[in-house]
Amino acid sequence: MTHSVISRRAFIKGFAAAGVAGAAGLSPLSALAASAKFGENASTLTETRVLMGTFVGITLAGAPRARMEDALGRAFEHMGGLITIFDRFNPASALSVLNAEGRLKGAPTELTALLDRSARVGDLTGGAFNITVQPLVDLFRRYSNPAGSMSIPAAELAEARALVLADGWRTDGDAIRLARPGMGLTLDGIAKGHIADEASRFLIAEGLSNHLINAGGDIVAAGEKAPGRPWMVAVENPAARSGFVRRMPLRDRAVATSGSYEIYYDASRRHHHLINPAAGASPTDLVSATVTARTAVEADALATSLSVMAPRDGLRLIASLPGRECLLLTRDGGALRSSGWRA
Repeated sequence: MTHSVISRRAFIKGFAAAGVAGAAGLSPLSALAASAKFGENASTLTETRVLMGTFVGITLAGAPRARMEDALGRAFEHMGGLITIFDRFNPASALSVLNAEGRLKGAPTELTALLDRSARVGDLTGGAFNITVQPLVDLFRRYSNPAGSMSIPAAELAEARALVLADGWRTDGDAIRLARPGMGLTLDGIAKGHIADEASRFLIAEGLSNHLINAGGDIVAAGEKAPGRPWMVAVENPAARSGFVRRMPLRDRAVATSGSYEIYYDASRRHHHLINPAAGASPTDLVSATVTARTAVEADALATSLSVMAPRDGLRLIASLPGRECLLLTRDGGALRSSGWRA
């Protein structure tokens, strides 16, 4: 069983009240539904769970059903172990302890490695990707008024912006320290991609090299759905309540979309969860940025970065990175594509 995009949007809206975000922009055409029923000799098996505040689905193909069922459960367990490190909504997670106390000893290597990678992406994007933006995210949420206008006192905005620093943390072995009191880190723009990649590596190590993982819109496609049949992924059209602007085959690649159109803080939808770290404001040029790359962690971080950059700057960045492509959908209904994006 599969759900249409319209019913999926309704599904997302129903969960939004409970604090569960939907996947922005991407739909695996073969795996939108949760726990579809198959015969004993099924060629594919799908399971979807709510993790990381979003929907995470895994589809396996080309193996006996019993083997796929066992691997699905263990793959989700593997993802769950990583989520306990990066989840800023769980007060017991390593990231939450760091944010609450300003320092962390005995940090998991997974956390220090992802912080290092985040710093490199920040350098690559000229600061567009900045995980110290969390104080601004908290401020926007505090003054959120989805049914009306949002007004943030200038003094509070300035205070939050002062906590957004490119070099806002230091690592020393397994110890991490934030640069200033009141700072906070968010890995929302990179952790899902990393976790999807790690789940894919786990499945490949288990001998299940044909799979599709959708971690809230960060998608890893490994192998193929069936011999000669690639996985198919669709980029949703945010301007329409249904339909796609692009359907594309995907094999041994990843794709991620970052969009401003499903989580917003005022009626005008000009204040949303994507915030330009330098400006301290939500960008208004784009409604979504989709990036294809070799790994989901790359696609995730680059899509987040492009969402807050000037569109032409984003296109220039992607042009400088071999093996990466992008599709940018503008607020006025236009579309900008990198040179290698297949129309």
